[in-house]
Amino acid sequence: MNVAVTLIDQRFPKTDYGILERKVYEMKFLLKAIYTFAIAQLLTPIGYANDYNNRFISEKSPVIAFTGARVIDGTGASVKEKHTVIIRDGRIIKIGKDGKVIIPKDARRISLKGKSLLPGWVMTHEHLWYITRPGAAEDKNPSYSKDYWYGTGANGFRIATPQPVSYPRLYLAHGVTTARTAGSRFVEEDLRIRNAIDGGIQVGPDFDTGPTIYKAKGPDDARSRVRFWAKQGATSVKVYSSLSKESTAAAIDEAHRLNLKISGHLCSVTYREAVDMGIDQIQHGFLVVGTDLVANKTPGKCELPDTVKEHSQLVRQGGEKIRELFQHIIKHDVSMSSTPIVLFRPELPSHVVDFFNESGLRDYKLFRKMWEKDAETSERFLAEQITRLDVAFWRSGGKLTLGSDAAGTGVMAGYSNLKSLEILTEYGIPPLEVIKIATHNGAESLGVLEDRGTIEVGRRADLLVIKGDPSKDIKDIYNIETVFKKGIGYDPEALKKSAIGTIGGPG
Repeated sequence: MNVAVTLIDQRFPKTDYGILERKVYEMKFLLKAIYTFAIAQLLTPIGYANDYNNRFISEKSPVIAFTGARVIDGTGASVKEKHTVIIRDGRIIKIGKDGKVIIPKDARRISLKGKSLLPGWVMTHEHLWYITRPGAAEDKNPSYSKDYWYGTGANGFRIATPQPVSYPRLYLAHGVTTARTAGSRFVEEDLRIRNAIDGGIQVGPDFDTGPTIYKAKGPDDARSRVRFWAKQGATSVKVYSSLSKESTAAAIDEAHRLNLKISGHLCSVTYREAVDMGIDQIQHGFLVVGTDLVANKTPGKCELPDTVKEHSQLVRQGGEKIRELFQHIIKHDVSMSSTPIVLFRPELPSHVVDFFNESGLRDYKLFRKMWEKDAETSERFLAEQITRLDVAFWRSGGKLTLGSDAAGTGVMAGYSNLKSLEILTEYGIPPLEVIKIATHNGAESLGVLEDRGTIEVGRRADLLVIKGDPSKDIKDIYNIETVFKKGIGYDPEALKKSAIGTIGGPG
């Protein structure tokens, strides 16, 4: 009230205005204050989102004691059997052997006998949109080719459709509690989604998000684009394969000046050049490492072999150069975001296919038909080759992270993240280390490791309750029973159910 009186006095000093005019202003001021308060209540999570999101919440006790847990802490350390983990107000406050930890009287006890407790996944290449090709039809006999990818010829056109509600739910349902949307076509939309989740209006992971700089008129324009999105609230930036060397260097410098992380889907700029410029992360692992191997490459131009087979041969012959590149990347502490799922694009199980709407399903069926019929053996060999390079980089001491790049063409938010973990174990990384890649390493690369990404005292209670032991069988990661984010437990099945028949584009 004192604040209100002070504001009114500043607007209408008693010596300058009559009593009646002041009283009218006081009444208007009071009515405006009441109106503002009422609207604020309607728009807050208390007034709106609780009822809307409660259907997804299975546990919201402020103090929880998990007992009998198999703790896989995300650091790569050995599994801790029969442990108690206590969380209070969204933070981990105690960890110890069963019977050795004093459990608060007000704690809700949850037995995890036969179950594992893991950190939530921290993914570094995700999207909140899905690409379809509305004009593609089987009777036009499209083939798996550049025409298909770029939506030309008999394949109609490509369209990216935002998935602002279902994708966040699917990520969370499959255990993703923090994610980087690695460059967006709909930056303002992504920022609104992030803010809605932060404010409790929607449910989903915490998103680190920002633009992709596809092109710029020059270094000054690249800097301007970074500054613009930073002012809108972007927390990271991605540079793309077509951006010139000078503009890429300017974008990296400007991002760091504004304390933003920056990653790159490279080509015109080589891996070595980007590392020397100070880039924080390279997307898609070693997918386009050929740009460092091409003989007589034109500086600042994206030059790769014309065919997948030629690209594969180039990579095969680049052994020593690639090993030297590994060490250069490691020396400069640059992380590599591996996205193996987009290389292999395995067939989706039926319960995942159910998430498609009519157009998404039509596009997916057409893709599977073409992929199985037309995709070259050399393309599949390249997928294996690149994944082996990602694993070799990790074996050399490199920092590997993980993402799904779930932007369409048979890659689905959430499920494809889990499948990516499975692929890395198939190529030789032990399950405990794959879990570390998908938790600790992701959090470290996003700059949030002090807050989340491992199960340690003081960390945020982003936790996965999993039936089974994924340290022995990575496929147990599909058995997520509850996803905790900031200490709130979410029901994966309720989240998945809400997304059935929603993923895709227009008809």
